[in-house]
Amino acid sequence: MVTSVSAGSPAESAGLQAGDQILEVEGVKATPKAINDLLTPSQPAGGRGGRAQAAQQSAQSVQPSVAVKKPGEKIKLRILRNGAAQDVDVELGKAVTRTYSLQPADNPSALQATILKDWLRSVQ
Repeated sequence: MVTSVSAGSPAESAGLQAGDQILEVEGVKATPKAINDLLTPSQPAGGRGGRAQAAQQSAQSVQPSVAVKKPGEKIKLRILRNGAAQDVDVELGKAVTRTYSLQPADNPSALQATILKDWLRSVQ
């Protein structure tokens, strides 16, 4: 489900809207695995075998694999909007990393000081 669309993003350019339900990605049912496979190069097996690996390979063979896409390439999404399915081509953008900085207030209230103390304790 699309929860929000950033202004100026490829999703906005493609016409995606908050509330759109993504049904398929490149013709494959939109699952977290399908989306991850689309955006992440697969890692070779690490030499460990056994039932877990066989089960994973068996599960992967049930769902078609999706070729990894890179920024600038287009993907086809099938979405559901207001009860109607439609296809949308979306150009993938580059991953955006945002960095935030927290600084103590000059004269914090008692509540602000308590919150800061709690945050600092949780990162230690």
